[in-house]
Amino acid sequence: MKYALGIAGLAALMTVNGALAADIAPRQEPVAAPVVRPVYNAFDWTGLHIGIHGGHLWGNHHFDPAFMSGGGTLPSVANSFNSDGYFIGGQAGFDVQFANNVVAGIEADLSYADIDGESSYASTPGSFAGSEIEWIGTVRGRIGYAFDRIMPYATGGIAVAGTRGFAHGLTGPGSYASDRNVSTGWVVGAGVEYALNDYFSLKGEYLFTKFTNGDYFFPAPAGGSLHVNEDASLNVLKVGVNYRFN
Repeated sequence: MKYALGIAGLAALMTVNGALAADIAPRQEPVAAPVVRPVYNAFDWTGLHIGIHGGHLWGNHHFDPAFMSGGGTLPSVANSFNSDGYFIGGQAGFDVQFANNVVAGIEADLSYADIDGESSYASTPGSFAGSEIEWIGTVRGRIGYAFDRIMPYATGGIAVAGTRGFAHGLTGPGSYASDRNVSTGWVVGAGVEYALNDYFSLKGEYLFTKFTNGDYFFPAPAGGSLHVNEDASLNVLKVGVNYRFN
């Protein structure tokens, strides 16, 4: 009888434990938080920039005696001569980068220059004429394509330069005459810019510049004045650094 009661009690206890176990939810392992990887942001060229530059300029000049007042024979003043020298200056501009990575912008620069050249003229020994560029500036549009921090570009626009023409021995041995002029022309070229970080970038470019209206007035050998027109083709190699306001 005792054994029967014990077995019955054990069976009832197992039934209760089974019911309690069924009511308890199974243990769930904690779910790991998803790994958030940093988003890579390509460099954006949009914004204002200012900077400094320097470089080397060389070119070819042609003097064309246009007319002479006061009579006399129009002299032959230096048919052509070469020039070379250096320049240093600053620039400022603004760029906009579009969704397709095309970058369009505008840039203006102004440089102090030390560039000159000269050639003998006429048949008088020791006589020569030439010109020098005292300053040069450009206003150019540019369009490029951004490969993240590297941007090659093409550029073109207008150019202006302060020049000084001079002539030695034009009106006689030891004579000297000079005249200043502001010449205008056009400029085209190409370059590449590299962003060192979010604020500073390096640039290098080649420009070809053409001036066709360099006008000088010198004293004429027989009195009056001699008008000389200068045509100049210039090659410019430039390097610079920009600070970008991003």
